[in-house]
Amino acid sequence: DYRPMPGEDIAIVTRISSGKTLDIKDLPPSLPPLIVKHEDAHFAVVVKPEGLNTVGDGAGGWTAERMLPYFLRPTAGVEGALVRPRPVHRLDARTGGLLVVAKTRLAMTSLSEAFASRKVSKRYRAVLCGEPKFDHQTTIEVDDAAEIGTRLTLGVDIGTRLTLGVIDAPMEKKECVSHWRVVSHVPCERYGRLTLVDMWPKTGRTHQLRKHASGALGCPILGDGRYTARHSLDDTEGLFLWSVEVALPPSATPWRFGDRETAADDDARKWLRVKVDADPEKFRARVGM
Repeated sequence: DYRPMPGEDIAIVTRISSGKTLDIKDLPPSLPPLIVKHEDAHFAVVVKPEGLNTVGDGAGGWTAERMLPYFLRPTAGVEGALVRPRPVHRLDARTGGLLVVAKTRLAMTSLSEAFASRKVSKRYRAVLCGEPKFDHQTTIEVDDAAEIGTRLTLGVDIGTRLTLGVIDAPMEKKECVSHWRVVSHVPCERYGRLTLVDMWPKTGRTHQLRKHASGALGCPILGDGRYTARHSLDDTEGLFLWSVEVALPPSATPWRFGDRETAADDDARKWLRVKVDADPEKFRARVGM
């Protein structure tokens, strides 16, 4: 009988070290690697290759989650260390780019809360088939404190006014909002134009950006045959959608400051930005960036 009796002391044991790093040589040679863009004792941000599931079932049983111990350093001497790193959010299998990963219980809790409360700003880059048009009835001016994360991923200062397009198209009767802007466009014989855009999902619905591009903008993402069948012939190079930057508020990473009271989310200097070095090669080949 393991039930405690009145007056007995109960000891709570907390793990302070994770499992050891696994040998990368044991991975299948055909498996594309994870690239570590940021890492400390509590969390990491890695680049997930496109075509790889974040969690669940994967080709040959491999997922980004299963691969993490092969590429991240073990956490030692930190209370609440997880046995294995765990993704805090998910990317579609066909979407490559930045994936935020927790290595401790504190990181899992604080990062999950930040994602759930929509404090994390995520910038995606996509190539659209056609040329979307701004509807001036559905734009916003990025110039207030509530948009610190978006401003940081745009690289503009407080007070700078910048117009972004807004897509507010519910999915399955649930709120679904994305912001977007045109980066560049090039002529294209098949579609008239290919348009390079940045997109910020403000909610986290399944395939949100893909559905908004195809439906609300009328310009499906290149390679997305699922939502626009007539473009399925362009599927040979995969989906032209990547997670290229994340901006994390101070409250999502309190261990960086020691005192949680100093981690005020309205202080842009304390946000953490992580981004990829450059667009994938296939993007540059199509739109010349």
